[in-house]
Amino acid sequence: MDRWKGRVAVVTGASVGIGAAIAKSLVQHGMKVVGCARNVEQIEKLAAECVRSEFSGTLFPYKCDLTVEDDMLSMFSWIKGQHQGVDVCINNAGLALPELLLSGKTSGWKTMMDVNVIALSVCTREAYQSMKERNIDDGHIININSMSGHRVVNNAVTHFYTASKFAVTALTEGLRQELREAKTHIRATCISPGLVETEFAYRLFSEEQEKAAATYKSIKCLQADDIADAVVYVLSAPPHVQRTTYCPCSPGSKFDIKVLMCALIMLVNVIGLSVRTCEAYRSMKERNIFILLLCHAPNNSMSCYVLLCVDNASSTMLIYTSIPLPNHCGRYVGFEARGQNPHTCHSKSRMIKRVALVTGASVGIGAAITKSLVQHGIKVVSCARNVKQIEGRVALVTGASVGIGAAIAKSLVQHGMKVVGCARNVKPIETLAAEYVSSGFSGTLIPYKCDLTVEEEILSMFTWIKGQHKGVDVCINNAGLALPEPLLSGKTSGWKNMMDLNVLALSVCTREAYQSMKERKVDDGQIININSICGHRVINHPDAHFYAGSKYAVTALTEGLRQELREAKTHIRATCISPGLVKTDFAYRLYGEKTEIADAVYKRIKCLQADDIANSVVYVLSAPPHVQIGDIEITPVEDSL
Repeated sequence: MDRWKGRVAVVTGASVGIGAAIAKSLVQHGMKVVGCARNVEQIEKLAAECVRSEFSGTLFPYKCDLTVEDDMLSMFSWIKGQHQGVDVCINNAGLALPELLLSGKTSGWKTMMDVNVIALSVCTREAYQSMKERNIDDGHIININSMSGHRVVNNAVTHFYTASKFAVTALTEGLRQELREAKTHIRATCISPGLVETEFAYRLFSEEQEKAAATYKSIKCLQADDIADAVVYVLSAPPHVQRTTYCPCSPGSKFDIKVLMCALIMLVNVIGLSVRTCEAYRSMKERNIFILLLCHAPNNSMSCYVLLCVDNASSTMLIYTSIPLPNHCGRYVGFEARGQNPHTCHSKSRMIKRVALVTGASVGIGAAITKSLVQHGIKVVSCARNVKQIEGRVALVTGASVGIGAAIAKSLVQHGMKVVGCARNVKPIETLAAEYVSSGFSGTLIPYKCDLTVEEEILSMFTWIKGQHKGVDVCINNAGLALPEPLLSGKTSGWKNMMDLNVLALSVCTREAYQSMKERKVDDGQIININSICGHRVINHPDAHFYAGSKYAVTALTEGLRQELREAKTHIRATCISPGLVKTDFAYRLYGEKTEIADAVYKRIKCLQADDIANSVVYVLSAPPHVQIGDIEITPVEDSL
């Protein structure tokens, strides 16, 4: 720590708990520490204590409300004037409020995002700019995160807090990537403590102090000094060492081979296909029929699906090929064959009076295969999901004017649903609604103009739906926004816009949809969040880093929602659908006038289409009532992300 003596650190939330312990420890190690908080009196007392203890550093109290950007900018200006600038930034301030996802207040959610995400981002940006201005190449930015930033604990009062901490996890990784792109040796670290005995639980359970006390008595907790020690450990690393994520209470986890096998099986991209294949194999083996399955095979540079029927006793194979399909829609594994070359075995008579099971036989490929097998004298047991259960029901689709939202709305109308499609620009939805009427679709598309960043407009929309259609049975949170605002130089207004739409609007619509279902005793409703693959991994692209933070929050919110729905003893389901690159207007909106960049994004690989995502929504909605489809990730086959 010797190289940090006399250097300047800013510690947010330094009045009590972890922040106070960090500030004190850094002063002990000879640093000049600017400790900020709304309640600056506590920091002043700590500063006097540090003087009495004759610590070699100095603590400078600074009054700052981290929910007000002007306060933060003034603080960094003051530091520049008094101490030239910041060498270390420790984003410690954090807030949890007991606002449940099913019934919480929007104001509480917003406050948590303002402190835990937006303030952290503003301080990070200003600290980096301060270092860059003075050619500081060994600075450090440390985010005090939480174990809740990595796992969703089954505790309803912390679910939104958890979402904000998931965002911090993504933001820290995005920050590391941007710092490397900037060719700087400034480092970024995420420290994620478990349960620390501070005033945190007492603030969270302000009206249930005994509950807070019980929380800390349940186990031997970490102490604030343990986290301060972790900060010193990180700062004391040699300049060439990047200590990325430190979890003081994280136990070692064992690798489970079953998880890997699960991931391999899911290459099929159809949940349950492996199980059906195994059961079919057992049935055939009992009767000396070797195997029956669908496989993916080349056909003159195209892709087609091939049905192979192998009779082990006579070593004959029948091959049925379906119509070619686009390569981008997914692939299946190969097949095992014994005996003769399958391409030379074509005795159709062997298959007469045999029994075939065809899944997904209601439309498209499944229907074509079924018809072909019946024509060849095979008894076919066909099965498909029941989409009848959604006919006549009411769905809300946000962001329904273009792209994925428009495709989802169209698909649901085709399946007989009453779909309220909302967007700020309602004219495209009105055009689509008229088109669907003339096409004779069995459902109805009802356009509704709504700015999802304004809570009053969302509430008015749900009131209108209640008056016109009794309420919502399905809520599809599709609306999303990405703005090119990097973490090192982005505008706060852009970050707030992304959080307002991608996180807060989604949460308000979820809450109102649930209350609508609960009011009418609808126990089979569905809430589907259209997330992104960026909600699960941080792509090395500065323009998408804050967007990724918002989508990490959606990942946590969906899991928290599932937990709260189970606690509420309801059969309402929650699903998260996370697409990879989909060819829509998304990139064109992201890059504005730089259309050539957007063009290049979509040309580099064969992208998903909006209809692919709409199909996954129908798949989720057609699942039997006892089946919870939790998370679906859909990516282009050619995508290497």
